[in-house]
Amino acid sequence: MKKKINRYIPLVICITAEIVMIMHSFNSTLQKTNGEINGVLKEVIVDDYHTRSGKLPLVSSQKGKNKVKQTYIKTATGKTIYTFKDSVDSEAACRLTEEYVMGRLNPLIPDNVNKKLQEGMKRHSIDGKTGIVYRSPNTYTYSNKDSLSYHSASYQTPFYALDIAKTYHVSAWIDYDWLPLLIKQTPFYNFLLIILLAGAIVFLLITLIKKQYCFPKAPSSVMINDSIPDGWYVSPDKKLYINKTPCQIQPRSLQILQLLYDGRDKEYISRKEIKEKVWGNEAADVNSRIDTHIKHIREALRNSPYDIVTVRGKGFKLFLKPIDSKATQP
Repeated sequence: MKKKINRYIPLVICITAEIVMIMHSFNSTLQKTNGEINGVLKEVIVDDYHTRSGKLPLVSSQKGKNKVKQTYIKTATGKTIYTFKDSVDSEAACRLTEEYVMGRLNPLIPDNVNKKLQEGMKRHSIDGKTGIVYRSPNTYTYSNKDSLSYHSASYQTPFYALDIAKTYHVSAWIDYDWLPLLIKQTPFYNFLLIILLAGAIVFLLITLIKKQYCFPKAPSSVMINDSIPDGWYVSPDKKLYINKTPCQIQPRSLQILQLLYDGRDKEYISRKEIKEKVWGNEAADVNSRIDTHIKHIREALRNSPYDIVTVRGKGFKLFLKPIDSKATQP
């Protein structure tokens, strides 16, 4: 039994390694893809800003190539100053400021942003259904009026603030086409996975072929522990052959047979000795089991020169059957 288990250890290791490789590869690809989607959405947000700002007469004195630490918004109630954590390009500061005004005069339209998102994803070879969620102070607006898919999508981007006051936000969601995403692996992982899979398949096929169609070749006269003659043979996997014919015999029956043969010069092998050497302390009363195994051994030895005799009240003895002189006369 132990040898049979050991035979499959390489296959189990191979399959386990392959599963780990696939999971690691897929997780790396997933993270990379999610990062690309986040980047595409940010690009789309800037592009949509330029499209909408061109329709409004917004002119800011803050535009330029220098970096700024602060920006401000003038309203009827006064001037509000916003300070950035880190210095940003003045153009980015201008966009964040103007988005605050455009949120009321010319707000983002989710359907338009979703179209640009899909175009950007195609450039990155990312396939799947997408959607946009636009969050204003009082409401959520969804592209294609689809408010359900966002909660069940494969991935949702963070909500990105559009304006300096963080009043308006936008997020995207996507349902991946998993097959293209699985194919989108690095060549190194692909190569290793193919090698591992091919090795596992070949090993499994060889194992199945040996199990179903191949049998141990029994020599014409080999013995149990180099002792049982007359064509008896016990293969390495503990199967009994008599005259090259496999015998259906249980492992414990084979143990008892070996014990009887090793003690064939004795008057008998007692039940107590059989119990101690075959069962040990496993069972208190195994007499009925011993009788059953002796019966099976006798059936297995039916076409051999040996048989088992019961020594009443004592035990059992293996003996050589007498030759029938009449059967040998011409």
